[in-house]
Amino acid sequence: EEVREEDRATNTHTFTLTLNDGLYVERMVPVLFFLSVTRDGHEFLIPEIVRLESNRPVHLIKPRGVVQAVNGREAQAVFTLRNWSPHPVTARLRVGTEGFTTRLEAETVECPPLSDVPVPLRFTARTKAGAHRLPLTVAWADLPEATVVADAAVDLRDALIPVAEDGDWTPTPADNLATFRREGRMAIHARAGEPIRATIRNVRVTQYTDALKVALRDVDHQVVWQKTIPVDESARLEWTAAMAGAHVLELLPGSGSAVVELENRAGGELATKASPVHLFNSPIRRVFHVPAGAREFRFGSRDGGPDETAAIRIVSPVGRVVLDRALTEPAPSQPFVVAVQPGEAGKLWQLEITPRQDISLWLDGEVCPVLSPSPQQALRNAE
Repeated sequence: EEVREEDRATNTHTFTLTLNDGLYVERMVPVLFFLSVTRDGHEFLIPEIVRLESNRPVHLIKPRGVVQAVNGREAQAVFTLRNWSPHPVTARLRVGTEGFTTRLEAETVECPPLSDVPVPLRFTARTKAGAHRLPLTVAWADLPEATVVADAAVDLRDALIPVAEDGDWTPTPADNLATFRREGRMAIHARAGEPIRATIRNVRVTQYTDALKVALRDVDHQVVWQKTIPVDESARLEWTAAMAGAHVLELLPGSGSAVVELENRAGGELATKASPVHLFNSPIRRVFHVPAGAREFRFGSRDGGPDETAAIRIVSPVGRVVLDRALTEPAPSQPFVVAVQPGEAGKLWQLEITPRQDISLWLDGEVCPVLSPSPQQALRNAE
């Protein structure tokens, strides 16, 4: 703002600063002032920084990472309400977005001074699968601006079932096993009472010695088995399913890598836009299901670096080659849109990947985002 003429004589200036972005403002607000001084025909700007205290006593911290959810099944996102003021705060909670039924433990939360309070939000989604945002609003006073908002990132997918009703299949050959990097998830289907068996290996990558953290989540996304595997070692997973449906095996190899040998169940790598699959030196062949009535879907990939490209080939059920990317060709910035032609929906498609090193990839739209090693192991979205 310009200095008013009546203030020039006293070198004072009165102004009002309104901050509308509650997600940006934290405890202190830096304000940069410039004083214009003219000397010998030259203008000089003298800066000064003034730090103003914000009148927002609380901060709402969103859930870490992406919340995994299945259409029609209850899931949970845990926010954290931080009171950084020296006074207790009574916060009112409000949540709601189209396609989601939500449930809070209480509509008000008492937050002691200088403390964190967890705010669990349970929700059930009945909407289109894909990436969603679930907002939570916190108000601490009866003023429109006395609110903060945080969004939980939700990766929503449909329930999964095997494509083949029954069928015997042999274990995946060693040259077709996926090697996970950074993080990864596998969907594994089992009926109630059926065992899930797998061997999980922490494979060293150059000088890295990260431990591999593994967790198996049941149909309700509860952790039923977990393990920390040192580098160069392996662990056996043996678990009997209590409820029919797709279980999720979560892998966190960090800078190392992980290899999973699934022995007796249908399943594959989960590769969604919100949670891509990250592979390392994995020349693999996979199949995935495009549901009946689908018109198009999207395939996205991200190279590990300028010299870490990948050859990628996608073939429809009728033998039509829809993508044939050379090994030296970099991945485009936008996903590749695949139009589904008559006779190609409701069937399995083929994907072949030959990466130089690291690659991330995902499926989005009218497609089941599970990459399976063989047709006998393939999963599809439940109708």
